[in-house]
Amino acid sequence: MLNQSCIMCKQRSSAVLCVTCSKDIVISIKSPPSPSHPLLVDMQTIVAANNITVLGWYQWPIDTLIHLIKFKQRVGFCRLLSHGFIRYALPTHDLPSVIIPMPSSWWKSMCRGYNTPSILSQMLGKKLNIPLLNNYLKVGLTATSQHHLSRTKRIDKHHGFYCSSNKPRLTHVALVDDVITTGSTMRSAIKALRQYNPDLRISVWCMGMTSLDGINPSSLT
Repeated sequence: MLNQSCIMCKQRSSAVLCVTCSKDIVISIKSPPSPSHPLLVDMQTIVAANNITVLGWYQWPIDTLIHLIKFKQRVGFCRLLSHGFIRYALPTHDLPSVIIPMPSSWWKSMCRGYNTPSILSQMLGKKLNIPLLNNYLKVGLTATSQHHLSRTKRIDKHHGFYCSSNKPRLTHVALVDDVITTGSTMRSAIKALRQYNPDLRISVWCMGMTSLDGINPSSLT
């Protein structure tokens, strides 16, 4: 046995993922929340999207996977999440014409070297044969990182998004993000997308969503 530990639970393991964590991941991605779940319905209203599809709640093991992707450069897990999203969460009867990843600030992209939603979007687009508009939605120069902010401050924070001057005619897009926390960032992005196209249909695709006001999502049906 190699002298290493599971990247998820830190227990000794001969593989990057131990058997227990591998099973937990499979169970989690096979059980996405229903589109009619009260928390998803509330979030859909908050962000003003036509519909929201989420792979799972932002709790073990999805929260750990996303943390590893964003802060530990384990981008290979994007393939696992995108595959699970397509296979278990995504309805196939009403697919968009293009996919737009949630952008990050230039500073965050420079420091991290990549944008997680962009990687997820590339994998989703390739599997579904849907083109990407990678630089259509952009972050304003005044936007800053918010992972250190509280829920209240995130909601109150102003997010500056704008669309590229090259505005193709769009009818239905999917806006892809890794995590939705309060919905304030997503709402601002959707507002920017609809500024020149108020009738644009926007589907939100997300890998994880936090519960609102500390509600345990498993307690609701």
